[in-house]
Amino acid sequence: MSIVSKISVQQPSSLKNLMPVREEVHRIYGVADFNGFNIEIPSSMYQHGIELYIELDSTDFQIPKMTVIRLIGIIKLSISEYPMPHGNVDPNDPNLPAVLSITYLYDVFNHSSVNVINFIAIRRLLENFKDEVESIIRVLKSGLNMSPSLDNLNKKLRMRAQSFDLEYLANQQQLLRQNKFKITGESTILTSAEIEHIRLFMPKRYRLLSWELLYSADNDGVSFSTFYSKAMKKMPAILIVLGRDGSRVGAFLSSGIEEKHGFYGTGETFVFHFDPYFAGFRWSQNNDLFISTTRKDLMIGGGSRDSVNNGSAIYIDDNFMNCYSQDCETFNSPKLGKSESFPIVAVELWHAHP
Repeated sequence: MSIVSKISVQQPSSLKNLMPVREEVHRIYGVADFNGFNIEIPSSMYQHGIELYIELDSTDFQIPKMTVIRLIGIIKLSISEYPMPHGNVDPNDPNLPAVLSITYLYDVFNHSSVNVINFIAIRRLLENFKDEVESIIRVLKSGLNMSPSLDNLNKKLRMRAQSFDLEYLANQQQLLRQNKFKITGESTILTSAEIEHIRLFMPKRYRLLSWELLYSADNDGVSFSTFYSKAMKKMPAILIVLGRDGSRVGAFLSSGIEEKHGFYGTGETFVFHFDPYFAGFRWSQNNDLFISTTRKDLMIGGGSRDSVNNGSAIYIDDNFMNCYSQDCETFNSPKLGKSESFPIVAVELWHAHP
């Protein structure tokens, strides 16, 4: 049963400040699936005080940007396998994506106000998060008489809040922070949370791989020859470009990058941008113009003969001076930058590997 349209977002003032305020909360980044909409929306999820928050990264959907769930209204938390394209995987592998189903009452005093939200992220993070939230729920509900009297319930919750072990919670959150995949190198373009969005959009068999910074224009200079030598035989690769106007565009290149005549690559190639939120565009199957790389330029996508840069999603000219982006048939993508052309201020190439 789904009642997404009736999700309660604004909380009564009488339920605020029942728990001591913590300056930091641990967020899990993934995608939320609101039943009835059948779409997966990039989101973050965290618990704070007596409430669980799911915050969307976009306002383009007919769903509140922030969904607030009272912990005492949670009926069940369960983790299930996320469907994988290949069957020869262990569904209990802690490093694979999984689904946390949150069944709850959006009105804690109305037992028919049941709703379900699914949150997809790495299993080990979800399992730790689930254990932490369930321990808080047990503390809150222990000894409570779920009376229809809101004042009576608030008094009991306030008493529970005063004795709650926040030190234990802080330790659990520190453990969660240590369970992230390894990144070798530091990005000057993207945050770790934004990298998580790219990982979740990658083909499933690549999502658990660690990232290593192969090339940075800041450290290695602006040279295609250096760029190609650093990228040699490194696949898959992730290209990220920052423009002077703030444009942040990139591509996942399953076949890596090499100096080669003509187009190459596979249908796992995709392009993306952050404007300011992540949006990815997969192969449209309209053509197979995935990537072309020469000593003087780099082109990802194409299809338009009426354009100087062949209607590419990303076109980089000699020595990383400028980037161009237009509507691209290869990925059915719009222009990825804030404008069709912009000067480049930073370029990074990452390698995903075991």
